[in-house]
Amino acid sequence: MTLTRRTLLAGGGAALALAACGDSDEPGGGRAAAGRGSFPAKVPHKFGTTVVRVEPRRVATYGGGDVDTLLALGVAPVLVPDIDPRWKRLGGVAPWSRERLGGTEPVVVSNEQVDFERVAEVRPDLVTAVEFDMKRGDYDKLTELAPTVAPPSGYAPYTVPWDVMAVQVGAALGRRAQARRLVRAARSRIAAAARANPAFGRSRAVLIDPDDDGGVYIFAPNDVRTRFLSDLGFTMPAAIEELFEGQFYATLSAERLDMLDEADVLVLVATREPQTANTTGTATYRRVRAVREERVVRIDDPDLAIAMSYSSVLSIPYQLREIVPALRAALA
Repeated sequence: MTLTRRTLLAGGGAALALAACGDSDEPGGGRAAAGRGSFPAKVPHKFGTTVVRVEPRRVATYGGGDVDTLLALGVAPVLVPDIDPRWKRLGGVAPWSRERLGGTEPVVVSNEQVDFERVAEVRPDLVTAVEFDMKRGDYDKLTELAPTVAPPSGYAPYTVPWDVMAVQVGAALGRRAQARRLVRAARSRIAAAARANPAFGRSRAVLIDPDDDGGVYIFAPNDVRTRFLSDLGFTMPAAIEELFEGQFYATLSAERLDMLDEADVLVLVATREPQTANTTGTATYRRVRAVREERVVRIDDPDLAIAMSYSSVLSIPYQLREIVPALRAALA
């Protein structure tokens, strides 16, 4: 089957409300004042260049990370993708950024394909789809409704780095400089975590997600989940790195889980049953070195799994708070 972000995301989890910090460089900085952007704004992307001539007031988005970036820049979107059914009942956005909606209730639509009728109904003056597998035909139709910003050139679907995505969305709002400040602040947090944990830089890690047949999905170096581990200092075993063939993921069958032996630590996404039990119950999984040495970090919280799938300037503090202590303990 074809794997999408939505295929791997499940329900349940805990909330985090980031405190507002005014107009600072912190990822949790306060809501931006209206009219702050610089226009016209020109945003190059894989389908050309979009010109946003005036300050957008009604922004629709199909990118999961786009949502967080918009909210971090003080813009509450009028339409957001349906990332998780639990979120739909609570405003449609992640728990770590929900307070930034300011009481608004965006329309929530499927993130599998573009619903042009629903987009038209919310009357957007800007559409962003930077963290989305945007097709040319969808882009052309959306531009008939509003200026539309697609993913930048040079990236496979779902591999746009969170910092590139943030600047792309910020540029569409005429707030490129503010977006860059938010990126610098988030990078500083990651760098501080890496400095505080030098063992990360001496270790190899692989994030795995159980499939339906006792094997696992693994994620390429250009996937946001693996990038996050890399930014903390971890490397990927060379044999694993050769498996992806241009995709953001690959699969290891239950019979080939021995390939994970070179990993010093495994990060196991354990939010889906019975898939998790099917994989962890296999003899090959139990023989993997990191499993035998109890160096497995389990992600049982679906919100954390989603945060790692949609890294953003707002989710990164949550990711660091939740996973860094577990990684440190696994390597102790």
